[in-house]
Amino acid sequence: MNNTPTSVNRPTVLFDGNCGLCNRCISWAEKRSSGRMSFIPAGSVDPNRFGLNAADLDAQMWLLEPSGTKLSGSQAALRVLELTRQPWRALARLGALPFLSGACRMAYRLVAKNRYRFNALCGESCTPRTADTDEKGDRQ
Repeated sequence: MNNTPTSVNRPTVLFDGNCGLCNRCISWAEKRSSGRMSFIPAGSVDPNRFGLNAADLDAQMWLLEPSGTKLSGSQAALRVLELTRQPWRALARLGALPFLSGACRMAYRLVAKNRYRFNALCGESCTPRTADTDEKGDRQ
């Protein structure tokens, strides 16, 4: 059995596919990323394939880079913004500034912890998603 984490071919976001707010945010990012990222609902993959566990995926979103770098939480969210079009890239750079990064982390944790409470605000976009990419981040 191979315990080496699976690599990805392009930045790949693992997110809570059962969360309406998460689905809405991912749909927003997909429209603005020009195919630079893949998005995979966390429940559709074995987290061990990426050197993670189920608790990791349940707690926050993850962005896996082809280099093997793993970003989580607010760092992953800022990287997603960085991979979208302007003006969102500039917002990512602002969020990474030392005097704002702490606020970004706190805001992310607060929203992540309470994400299911936001489902009523999402309307029809809150439906669970299925994976349309494989574990390497390629479209199926």
